[in-house]
Amino acid sequence: RATFASLIRIGHAVATLGASPFTVDRKLLHGGLRKALAGAPPADVARALQDRIEEAVLRFAEVAVRHPGAGTTAPTRLACSGGLFANVRLAPRLASLDGVTRVDVCPAMSDEGLALGAALAASGCIADEACDTVAWGPAITPETAARALERSALHVLASDRERSLDLAADALAAGAVVALADGRLEFGPRALGQRSLLFDARKTALAPHVSRALGRPAHMPFAPATLADEAQHCYAELDGLSATARFMTAALDTSAAFRAAFPLAVHVDGSARAQLVTASSAPTLHALLLRFRER
Repeated sequence: RATFASLIRIGHAVATLGASPFTVDRKLLHGGLRKALAGAPPADVARALQDRIEEAVLRFAEVAVRHPGAGTTAPTRLACSGGLFANVRLAPRLASLDGVTRVDVCPAMSDEGLALGAALAASGCIADEACDTVAWGPAITPETAARALERSALHVLASDRERSLDLAADALAAGAVVALADGRLEFGPRALGQRSLLFDARKTALAPHVSRALGRPAHMPFAPATLADEAQHCYAELDGLSATARFMTAALDTSAAFRAAFPLAVHVDGSARAQLVTASSAPTLHALLLRFRER
């Protein structure tokens, strides 16, 4: 903690709106940082850095919200973009600030999100409300699907949409892993039901199997796709985060019942990187989850 306090120095007074209240010791960053952290357990390094980043970002937001140049109109909403906000613990910390009523993280929170913001700003068509969906990428057509299935050598069961959803819900309930590929690809790094792998979060034996198949670390929790009308039973303090949580951009504190039922989806601090699924944000995934709930 002392090392990262020296690396990221947080001040108090900021004279100019937009100026940063923290500085980074670049000499330490590019010189003695590795030596200063030598021998420390990686988990401790990660936690200490996480805490200092949260402190710095919260201070930055406080300055932006309370600086006289920001104006006095309430309520205050924060819009966040840039790769830093792939850190899903930042959104709930920002939502807890006094005076902040809503936090939105761009679903493509890294550099492509900044490019999107620039395009929207130049176009003059920024909406007051956040978008419902980010299914903006290349689409699956019947022709491309047929070619992919032919190459796969898989058994193909031709079916209509409703029958396909029923088959998928049956498979999930039976303990299978279901690959859902539907419509246009998601814009951004999150699989949101356009290109997603799904399994029953109660079936703990599936987790190592899926982790090995994807080459992901075994300790990394999975992200729970949750029907939005069930969210109040699963997550605490949703105020200000329910819109951005449609895009899996915030770690939400979980209820005791959720933690007991779905440990595969819970981080060590009791939070989960949830996707709140609505009929408008992910229609096919929403329809599938409705059927799964019935089963």
